[in-house]
Amino acid sequence: MARLMLAVERDTFVSDPYYGCRMCALLCHGLIQTGVAFRSFRFLSRKDKQNYFSDRGTISRAFVAENAFFVIVSIYASVQNTPCLAEWTKGTAVELAFVFFPYHAIRPFFPKTSFVQKRSSDQEIRNDTTMEKNARLMQTSAYVTKVAYILGKHMLGYFVNYVAFVRGLTSWHRWLSYAVMLGGGYNLTIGVFIHTLKFKKIISPLVAILLYIPPFVIWAVPGTLLVSELAVENRVLFTLSVIGMLANVRMSSGHQAVFQFAMLAVCRAIQTASDRH
Repeated sequence: MARLMLAVERDTFVSDPYYGCRMCALLCHGLIQTGVAFRSFRFLSRKDKQNYFSDRGTISRAFVAENAFFVIVSIYASVQNTPCLAEWTKGTAVELAFVFFPYHAIRPFFPKTSFVQKRSSDQEIRNDTTMEKNARLMQTSAYVTKVAYILGKHMLGYFVNYVAFVRGLTSWHRWLSYAVMLGGGYNLTIGVFIHTLKFKKIISPLVAILLYIPPFVIWAVPGTLLVSELAVENRVLFTLSVIGMLANVRMSSGHQAVFQFAMLAVCRAIQTASDRH
């Protein structure tokens, strides 16, 4: 059923080489929006915690700046997903940076915030800007978002990028990726606006969460289809991506970089083997 629904616009997507440019334009708008928010909202907290999942107080400037990184990564994904744009980056340092080293070459230029606040004893604590009655809702929402980001980083990010780097994506897989970016683009471009409405008490914390969380579930459908189909065709890359995701928590930044260099070597080897056949 999901595949049938997604196929409704597929013919248009396949026949129009510039169709994906719409997503790129949307995300570029989101980047501009993030920049405006960072420069204009002087009242935002300057602490290093994101404070998004709270019902009192504002998000931090660090969180807004951090959002720009994810928008930039998504812009590259939309470029890669559009053949007429992907030609510009194919075989360049830009491609290598975004496919293998986005969290080493680009991420250090942006602040890093945490969804879950912890004490030195490593026990999770309730954010001091969250009322007791909403604490569980906010904490659950933070966990859902954290899981979505982890899966997005390693499966829809690294793994899909590896496959696109080695073999390229079929029109169907590019359409699934486009559908994923519709949901992800929503979260990245409207997240700050939703929090502003909540902060000004135009909407309640519950409504804000209901506006922010569902897209994660929506893009999970095409995302699952995309990853599962690519996994069948690219078992080695999928297995290594899963290993990278599981080991990511305990690996230092240096070890993660070494792992990505190893993945680059594996991808090159697969490319060479494919060319010989």
